[in-house]
Amino acid sequence: KKNSRSFPMLWLSLSLLIVTTFVAANLRMSSPEQAVFDILYHILQPFNPALLIVTQLGSLAMWLVSVVVAFAAKQRRVALQLALSGGLAILLTVLLKSLVARPRPFDALEAITHYDRLASGYGYPSGHTAIAVCMALVLWTVFPRSGRWLLLALAAIVAFSRIGLGVHAPLDIVGGALIGFITVRLVQKLYPLKQNL
Repeated sequence: KKNSRSFPMLWLSLSLLIVTTFVAANLRMSSPEQAVFDILYHILQPFNPALLIVTQLGSLAMWLVSVVVAFAAKQRRVALQLALSGGLAILLTVLLKSLVARPRPFDALEAITHYDRLASGYGYPSGHTAIAVCMALVLWTVFPRSGRWLLLALAAIVAFSRIGLGVHAPLDIVGGALIGFITVRLVQKLYPLKQNL
């Protein structure tokens, strides 16, 4: 029953990703999206020193560390899910970035400071968000119920940090989150854990 319920969510997510990608490819940044970006960007400005640290939770290095730690803890199935879903998410992100070629906010808008100097290339979709969502959803299956909210909170903070640092627009974040969700669900169908939802 749980598997049958997950199929509509997977197809819905794929459909949303297609629509989001189409919009990102045809609109640099719409007025509503820019308004959302401006609000979040200015609200998060005072927290930039902390955001530069927190944003690393969605980095390639953190993903690799999570895989190694899972293997070291003899959670091989979890490590496999992390490795496969994260690797697939990175591949999809790189592919869509080259296809969509959407400028980052600091390139598209005036008066936007580029705080994360490691960020380069195109904006859509957000790789940090994709990786953070991947790790949160995979670890959700083995985390104590009382601590699961923390995983989602950290993934959300990583996503918002990308906006606050001026390196991603809201649509980039949505695309990254959808990629993270889709890749984890696909991998979990191939290599399920007993705890998988």
